[in-house]
Amino acid sequence: MKLNNLTIAVLIALGTAACGGSDDATTPPHVDPTPTPTPQPDNNNNQAGRDDKGVVDPTDTHVVDNRDLSKESTVGGLQYIRRDGSGYDRANNPEQMASATPLLGVSLNEQNPKLTNIVLARRDLDYKDGEAVRAQFAGGTDVEPLTAAGKPREDDSLQVENFKNVDVLAGAFKQVGSAKFSDPNNRLDGTTHNIDTHIQNNTDKDGEFTRERVTHVFTPRYEYRQPYVDYPHAADPAQRGIEHVANQGGPVGTSFTKPPAPPLFNNPYKATTNQVGTLRALEDRLANRGNNPEWTNWATRNDNDNSRHVANIGTNTGYVSGEIYNDSDRYGSFKKGEDDSPTDASGHRPATEWRNDGATPADPGHNDRDDASFRYTDDPTNQSAAHTPTGRAKERNLVDWNGGRVNIGPDERGIPDSGAYSNGYRQGHKGMGANGPENSLGVDSNYRKPYPNGAYPKYPKGLFAYPNRPYDEANNNGIDTLINGPNTDPMDHEHIYLEREDYTAIRQHKGLRPLVNPVPNEWDWTLKQVWGVTYNIEVQRRSWQWIPTGPTTGNYGWVNVGSPTTVYEATPLSDEVKPAVEDNAHTGITANGSVPNLNANKRLTDGTTVCDGGATLCSLHSGGENVGWVKHLISAEWIKPENLGGGQRGEFRGNPYIGWKEDDRVVRFADDRIWKPGTPGYRPENENKYGANLIWWSTQDSAFENWATSEGWNPRARRVDINTDYSECGTVGTGCGEGTEDLVWGKNTVPHGTNARDRDVEIQPTGDITNGLIRIGGYREHGEAQPKEMATLGEELKFDGARWKDHHKTSTRIFGHYHLAYADQDDRAVKAMSMNSYSGARSFVSQVESTLATPTAQGYYADLDSKPTQYSIGAKPITLQKVQYGRVTTNLDLTANGTKLLPNGFLRAPFEKKGTGDSVDNYFFRGVDETTIDQMKALPSNQVARYEGHALMYGIDNSFHGIRTDRSQKDLPNAFDGTGGKNATAHTLGLGNFVEADVNFGTKKVTGDVYNAWLEQLDKPNVYKDKLVTFTGDVIGNTVIGTADRTYAPGNDEADFRAAFFGSQANEMGGSFNSVKATNKYGSAYEVGDWGGVFGAVKVGTNTFQGDDGANNYGGGSGSAPAQTSNVADRYAP
Repeated sequence: MKLNNLTIAVLIALGTAACGGSDDATTPPHVDPTPTPTPQPDNNNNQAGRDDKGVVDPTDTHVVDNRDLSKESTVGGLQYIRRDGSGYDRANNPEQMASATPLLGVSLNEQNPKLTNIVLARRDLDYKDGEAVRAQFAGGTDVEPLTAAGKPREDDSLQVENFKNVDVLAGAFKQVGSAKFSDPNNRLDGTTHNIDTHIQNNTDKDGEFTRERVTHVFTPRYEYRQPYVDYPHAADPAQRGIEHVANQGGPVGTSFTKPPAPPLFNNPYKATTNQVGTLRALEDRLANRGNNPEWTNWATRNDNDNSRHVANIGTNTGYVSGEIYNDSDRYGSFKKGEDDSPTDASGHRPATEWRNDGATPADPGHNDRDDASFRYTDDPTNQSAAHTPTGRAKERNLVDWNGGRVNIGPDERGIPDSGAYSNGYRQGHKGMGANGPENSLGVDSNYRKPYPNGAYPKYPKGLFAYPNRPYDEANNNGIDTLINGPNTDPMDHEHIYLEREDYTAIRQHKGLRPLVNPVPNEWDWTLKQVWGVTYNIEVQRRSWQWIPTGPTTGNYGWVNVGSPTTVYEATPLSDEVKPAVEDNAHTGITANGSVPNLNANKRLTDGTTVCDGGATLCSLHSGGENVGWVKHLISAEWIKPENLGGGQRGEFRGNPYIGWKEDDRVVRFADDRIWKPGTPGYRPENENKYGANLIWWSTQDSAFENWATSEGWNPRARRVDINTDYSECGTVGTGCGEGTEDLVWGKNTVPHGTNARDRDVEIQPTGDITNGLIRIGGYREHGEAQPKEMATLGEELKFDGARWKDHHKTSTRIFGHYHLAYADQDDRAVKAMSMNSYSGARSFVSQVESTLATPTAQGYYADLDSKPTQYSIGAKPITLQKVQYGRVTTNLDLTANGTKLLPNGFLRAPFEKKGTGDSVDNYFFRGVDETTIDQMKALPSNQVARYEGHALMYGIDNSFHGIRTDRSQKDLPNAFDGTGGKNATAHTLGLGNFVEADVNFGTKKVTGDVYNAWLEQLDKPNVYKDKLVTFTGDVIGNTVIGTADRTYAPGNDEADFRAAFFGSQANEMGGSFNSVKATNKYGSAYEVGDWGGVFGAVKVGTNTFQGDDGANNYGGGSGSAPAQTSNVADRYAP
């Protein structure tokens, strides 16, 4: 049969010989007329690489598909994992989910040199209407993956499909394509921003990355306002979730639970000299004994008779930590005059003492303290209407937004219950009697509780976790009553705001960003007092003597002995207790002027005097109050609390998240000094020292995984565009509502910051395509010994406690040679994207000791010549020029929607998202320019080569398991225990999955590991390899046959390990791991103990030094290749 041009093109593009077709590697195979197929069940497919004429166990005979590995080279391997709803290969494998990994045979060099598709099944079988299917494949039908203009062809190639899913530079460099990123007005324009036009490589001819570096990272957050002042202290719990527009009160008609009464005893917010310690001291102040101006009208002074609820900072269990930077140019804020805020929340200040008037220094003595400060008025001694509570506290009070710290009062004493109380109740003093103060218990001010009984507001439905959770803006407009009506729950949020943070080398746990301090309402109390009167008693001592009245006359009587003395009674007499008075009414108390039965053997309080009217005669001291008598305080009690208002609803941006460190000493990814020759301050060694050409651990989460990839959505969406359009301007649909305008940042806008709030949320400038790395680890929070764990990102599967479940659900994850393509517009030729894999990770300096006095032209302050103080790690991008590896998910049912039957029985299978019920996951490795048998024989017999690369694994536990000095399963004792033991110095930051292998071409042995790279400590550059899988194998021709084992699992898995070499000098290696053994042909998948993966690696030098060698050499020591070499492989994989 004569082949037409289309048929030839299809055959060449398919590369059928490489997957078990013709044995002729140089010319397209001849296709005879297709005979009527033998009747057989649908989908009686064979996976590519199998041949009914002879499938022999390769571990016994080294023969696969009738090929002797000692005489014939192989070019790859392919495994499938079939879903329950798929009918693929049911005749051969009716029940098991997965297959083993047969080796692929014939060269792709001429059949499919640009790897535009992959054959997944081959064997003649019935399709429909008697037509035979020779092979099923996924990808394009042309030898070129793109047109010369960079456009997709009629049938999308593997590269076009993979362009939706994989970008090794994701998160660090802006999205590849023809977009004009510098023009914010044209970001979505179809002409200048066509992401379906592939005309740009990711490196230039000098090896420099061509794409624009990410300068800022955008994090969606919410600006909240407290529902009402003194929230949630509505007396009726049903009213706690109701918004009220009045600043002072709560919902209309609301009554509030009273706050704790003011402290009477040892008030920690007053200087020691002004504190009341005893009932007598309180009496002196109320009576103003000593004429102290501070004691005048003591009972009604605001600093004595007022109290407040705790300032509800709304943190729940989160808090603000460290320094707060509220730059309105950068972040925007609620503006004075646009709502009820009294001032801009701006400036830079510690979280433990944040004030709205951020530019004003603290008063001497720290009198402007926090919610318990008395400085609500201009003059606390003046009680006139002009001096009722004013805006002073709103602007000047310091609030502790930390929520867990102990503040220091003006007398340098600790104030344990300030801010959001961590110790439960705040105690005032209900009253004071002879036994001391009576605490006012039962006022629960612990705001480290969730809404509605504590922190405000309730956090919305997981939106803070975007891009790892769905973006659900439509269901979070609760406070926006213009949209949802007046009865909606206002606690969800005010509106979305984007944090625009510098992309730095360090991420840390970041708390809420306070905007406006909450100020509780002022509550005025009445002091109920019970007074008694005591008299100053004159005591005359007398003796019974003869008192002559004449020479011979007289009588006996009492004779005074000496002068009278005065006894000052210390306690009131029972018959002189006065009726209760309030506030300053005690000034009207008078004495009765008599003490009944005074000389009836009444014992005075000096303990020795007994007024008997005889030998001891007692009488009242002459004079009025404080001379003849004194009133004494029996008890005092706060009553009748009255809400005076004057408070302010707090406003903040929340909730806590892991964000980029704003410290000026931290290295910025876009700092020209670390990568751009000619920049003032640039040095060639900066590129290695500061990780200029690495994919940093601190890259935004969505570059590793996100909701789009986890759900199988199109990750090229780039933008969550919520154009909320409501009747704000009077007419629905006029486009004037918030969200309809383009996103404009606050910088250089007038007024500053006010245009930055918008529901058109562009999450990050690189879209939601992922880079294929695994990221593990976390940063310590302030004061914590161990780091805060972050979710492990980038895994193909997640373990749910019983089995592995689909997690990364994209249709493809392909790496290596021709994983992506672009059309070079200089010579109109389609070429492979350069950076396509990784060769491991290394440390770099992430923070330095000092800052510059004058910033650089970009506005950066880090002094790159100062001492390193902190380190991070990054992955090393590389170029594989031969090997391709990864996963392709398709529907291989013969009647699947989207199948395309081509001439001579070739069936193009549609791509599916991973996890679909009728899909098949195909894990593969393959390559061009496979090393021939003669080339393998010509390699020096004494050569031992090291290969480094990257693996796409599934079913692997990426937790830290401990350092191993060799390929045994023993931990290194007393060194680096990342599991949290007593020797743990912190399993701080981890990246993976990487591959290293040593090949001895003399002994024909291969040993290697799949590992994750971990930074030991943030202040040390040491990088350790946590080995997850060890593998060994025998080299037969250009093929490796061996076994692999998970190092952390008991026993030996003896999983299949297969690999092949590519390039004339065995320059690259591709391989696979599979817990389904070749001897079994088929087996389970995604159950406990099931695992596998594929990898690609490049031959490198033997220098494996990581970090700083003490001589200012980074990432490979003095043996590293020069930073400005023209050889891309040298430059990015030293």
